[in-house]
Amino acid sequence: MINYQATGQLLIAALVAYVAWQNFRISRAAFHVQKNKLRLDLFERRLKVYDGFEKIVQSLSIVSVFEKKTVPKNLSEKLQNFIWETKETEFLFGNEILRYKETIIDNCVLLIKDGLKFDREKGEYISKTPNDTVISLLEWFDQQDESMSKLFRKYLNFTIEKDP
Repeated sequence: MINYQATGQLLIAALVAYVAWQNFRISRAAFHVQKNKLRLDLFERRLKVYDGFEKIVQSLSIVSVFEKKTVPKNLSEKLQNFIWETKETEFLFGNEILRYKETIIDNCVLLIKDGLKFDREKGEYISKTPNDTVISLLEWFDQQDESMSKLFRKYLNFTIEKDP
């Protein structure tokens, strides 16, 4: 004879186990979605900072590429923008990127100091005749495109993890 009470309890237990399993699968999927969203947000913030680095390096290497070998008049403004656009560097990257930022700032300050002079009558900076320091700094910026890409590569790698 069939014990209906035991069979009913067994069915209820199986149903509870099935609901728990489905709940576990949904929670695991939600965890992976949130993890990938966090990685995407971090990637976007890092890319924004990288763009700030790229802007200043490109603007100074273009000067060198065209053999003008002069410092752009608006370099101090570009440097201010660079500092503003890369303000989150220390929170998003390792120490090597922070040191790289400081090197770029130091080199820009040297370029402003050695490559520009302030014309009081016009109220603006004008380019001086380039000296050896200016030329070597512009050449340094010219070489940064590839080395900058290598430096940032490990931080700008983004892949979506699939739900296991």
